[in-house]
Amino acid sequence: MRRAAALLVCVALLWAAPVASAAPVREPAGWAGTGTGTTGGAGGTTWTVRTRAELKEALGNRGDPTAPKVIRIGGAINGHEADDGSLLGEQDYAPGYDLAKYMSCFGEDGAEWSDIRHDHCRQQRQLRQAGSAKEKAQIQLTVPSNTTLVGVGDDARLLGVFLDRVDARRVAALGFSMGAYRAWQTAALSDDIAAAVSVGWMTGLKEMMVSGNNTLRGQSSYYMVHPGLARHLDFPDVASIAAPRPMLFLNGGLDPLFPADGVRAAHAELRAVWRSCHAEERLRLRTWPDLGHVFTAPMQDEVFDWLDTVRLDSAL
Repeated sequence: MRRAAALLVCVALLWAAPVASAAPVREPAGWAGTGTGTTGGAGGTTWTVRTRAELKEALGNRGDPTAPKVIRIGGAINGHEADDGSLLGEQDYAPGYDLAKYMSCFGEDGAEWSDIRHDHCRQQRQLRQAGSAKEKAQIQLTVPSNTTLVGVGDDARLLGVFLDRVDARRVAALGFSMGAYRAWQTAALSDDIAAAVSVGWMTGLKEMMVSGNNTLRGQSSYYMVHPGLARHLDFPDVASIAAPRPMLFLNGGLDPLFPADGVRAAHAELRAVWRSCHAEERLRLRTWPDLGHVFTAPMQDEVFDWLDTVRLDSAL
């Protein structure tokens, strides 16, 4: 059975694609199935969307919403965006609503609401209820069956969008290069991520601090937004906060950015943590010996094949 699936993809790439096109190559399709897995939007139309209106159109799929489709989210899409591109606010949803007036109807101790505490209380309650209904109609979008949502680029995100029928247990973070760093860190910091894939970013800090490495040249320094963290936790320590959830780490054996000894050291630490959780089977660590800092088509196939094997009942 095909189902809706979602992937939070943190790759540092942008696809230049028409709004809707055929899908000649394998697309991220779906994951977390049992048996033969899920197929999501595989084999259907590929959409690239950058606004709420375009996202809504893609979900409708030209009048055939349950037909297979892959929707690529390009940039930040705000659920409060009107069709003309403006952002709707409180007064658009509920003209005349005043939060201070509404809160005053709870009384000084804030313990109990009353419609008759002040002359404005009944009106403010009704405005709040009507405004909430309008806001829900604006930000809630239904994800039909046979749909795959994929973030494209560093800034892909949905802000203030409520996706109906997306199973929270089926959200994975996937990234390449600095996106890989963001993927495992997101999994470590958020229980909303059920599984994560990191391609081309895992090592030990000490092993990375070698002459000529990008870090010492001032490149790829995003981890420095956590001042002092390295005194307490190494990179694999942070990633291990996500244990025992399923995680896949791929590295190239010839990657000049991540020396092999650092990758081996990090993998050993990761393996020890998942083993201590009696969940070693949920962790896959793999080095492609003849590849560098790349995410090739065969590597992508391995990633999505692995996601298809993840068992929901044992992952959470």
